[in-house]
Amino acid sequence: MTQKIKIKLTRSENCIHYGVPAGSVVELDLENEYLPICVSSEIFEANTRTPMEAKKAQAIAARTYLAAHVLAGTVIDDTTKYQAFKWKNVASIPNCALACHETSGQVLAHDGKLITAWYSASNGGRTKRSDEVWSAHKPWTAARDDPWDARGREMWGEVKASHGVGMSQTGAAYAAFIGKACAEILAFYYPNTAIVGGYGNGDEAKMSEKTNIGLVEWARRWVGQAYWYGTYCIPCTASLLNSKTAQYPSHYADSRMARYRDDIAKGKSCADCVGLIKGYIWEKDGKVTYSNATDVGANGMYQKATIKGPIETLPEAPGVCVWKDGHIGVYEGRGSVIEAKGFAYGVIRSKLSDTKWTHWLVVPFISYAGYEDKLLPEPVAFPYTAKVITLSSPLNIWDSPSKGKSILQVPKGDTLTVLGHGGVPGWFVVEKNGKGGQADGQYLQRLEVVVSQPAAPETKPAELPRQGGKATYTAEEVDTILQLLARIEQILRSGVTP
Repeated sequence: MTQKIKIKLTRSENCIHYGVPAGSVVELDLENEYLPICVSSEIFEANTRTPMEAKKAQAIAARTYLAAHVLAGTVIDDTTKYQAFKWKNVASIPNCALACHETSGQVLAHDGKLITAWYSASNGGRTKRSDEVWSAHKPWTAARDDPWDARGREMWGEVKASHGVGMSQTGAAYAAFIGKACAEILAFYYPNTAIVGGYGNGDEAKMSEKTNIGLVEWARRWVGQAYWYGTYCIPCTASLLNSKTAQYPSHYADSRMARYRDDIAKGKSCADCVGLIKGYIWEKDGKVTYSNATDVGANGMYQKATIKGPIETLPEAPGVCVWKDGHIGVYEGRGSVIEAKGFAYGVIRSKLSDTKWTHWLVVPFISYAGYEDKLLPEPVAFPYTAKVITLSSPLNIWDSPSKGKSILQVPKGDTLTVLGHGGVPGWFVVEKNGKGGQADGQYLQRLEVVVSQPAAPETKPAELPRQGGKATYTAEEVDTILQLLARIEQILRSGVTP
């Protein structure tokens, strides 16, 4: 279920990233676009101090707080009148997007109804009942000592205490730091509640039974089975063949019928590339049952993924998927992929290098719990040259990810310069022939870094410390970085060169 939220932009960094003037209202996908930025703004991991379980708790609390506004169609804004939302803490977004993925659709409910999930930076060491601050008491609030908040402030320094009702972000971070799970954190701060799926319309949420390791094990069992287009891990039968022939005649031509009938005679089962993955998602108690809610193609799977990146940054984590336009496979790890490759191949194990994969993704609908640290995209050095890899048509370069105005078109196979991350995850700021805009990263293949490190001069240059003092920038590097950042800001503000 896709949820949208309308947000009025007032902060300058947000207006720059979305390429709109202050006061503009944009509509964002709640899970993929709004929540990762909101969570990174609310519980930013300064010095990487905030563990994943605290981010998950924040994601559920933020989603719950917002759910009533989504259902009512309310236009919120990007200030703390609602929830913090600022394109500033960009480094934290991959972490927070993963937390949102792991808790997708989950909210807090009391007696089957959504609660108001208040939270604050700190409660000063003691939680409060709602009627201590406002007029009415709510049964999911309680007054009691909060040792997590107290220890968190001891560890990380004093944090200004606010209303103290609901979750303390400092306390949640400390609780996760000492090994408490998201559900335990939320149970402490929101007593008498349950975590419920489907934005409050589903059953009480439990840890997903579908995992990345389960996906790999499932795919391994299917090696050697047949490839039938439009199928999803089901037995090859005559009735299925008749149905698919009528549905996809170009894929079930007369020249292929002998092989299809041979698959039936041998008692094989079949899947296409994305059907191999959907079959795992849809399997329950040994039976695969079609589900319209999660029925997407290979490209749709990539579009739905909130955690993804160019193939050069593929994490060494089993169960992520590798993708190119129109095709998808399951990464086993150590350079091995299981894919339903096509009619002539069936389901096979192949080397990662055998196929020109362009991107990787975390599969929606399954859990990657325990592998979060491995799923964060590796840093990419900007700028770099990228090739346009659309199927046939030119790539549109837009003023913003909302696709309000096309700045220019770049033909398939042509190259452009990628300057930095764009307004939403998966989009990039690009430049071609002096014109700049934003482009969808799925149609870009990285080729090479454009700006090489400056040659070492004969005399030792002045050195500026990097954060943490682990390495240094030369003065020339600093100048190059500042110029690049200035160009990115210029493009994000206007989309074109003045």
